[in-house]
Amino acid sequence: ANGQTVAYREEIEDEAFSGGTMAVERTQTVYGARGQISGYRENRTDLHGVTTEKIVSDLSYNGQNQMLTSVERTVLNLNGVQDETVVRRLATGYDVLGRMDRYEEETTSSGIETVVRTNWRADAFNAAGTVSQDQTRSRFSEPGVLGGSYTRTVNRSDVQYNRFGQVLAYAEDSADSRSPDLSTRRNIENLTYDSMGTVSEQKETTWVSGSVEGDPSSLME
Repeated sequence: ANGQTVAYREEIEDEAFSGGTMAVERTQTVYGARGQISGYRENRTDLHGVTTEKIVSDLSYNGQNQMLTSVERTVLNLNGVQDETVVRRLATGYDVLGRMDRYEEETTSSGIETVVRTNWRADAFNAAGTVSQDQTRSRFSEPGVLGGSYTRTVNRSDVQYNRFGQVLAYAEDSADSRSPDLSTRRNIENLTYDSMGTVSEQKETTWVSGSVEGDPSSLME
């Protein structure tokens, strides 16, 4: 009645892969009182026939119509085996220009018992208003009496984009609390994407410095 889209289907043919069609179908789109999407169901089928079902619910917004929280359930169906991942967006922050500059998420998966709590923040933006430097800190916790936890911190810099807003290259420094004397540097370049927006190719160079239990590491490419 309000002219809002509640369902659609897209079929995409990728010139890089002959004889195959990728499909995206969105259904059951629900809107709130202010016209904001509060949930939907989406099914994707890739060139190999692998299907992924995503259910997004509990979307909430602030007074500027910016998304704050959500729940996203993704079920991957591969050769009759299902793996479900649930990502709960707990909080989202924005700067005075309306750019998202931080969020907190919790991720669980049916395949593993580890719970991942992720805090992301933007440290710098470029002239186009996209993130050029950021930090992601993830805490991995295993349940039970014998369960433990560790933290992985990743700092990206010099993030570059193509005209579609997709990342082309970046530098990354990472550290893991399980190996505090070890640090890793990665340079990612020449990222290319398929028609679904998934990375299909990239060039990666990795340097590892420090030691693990006294064993010095060396350059790896």
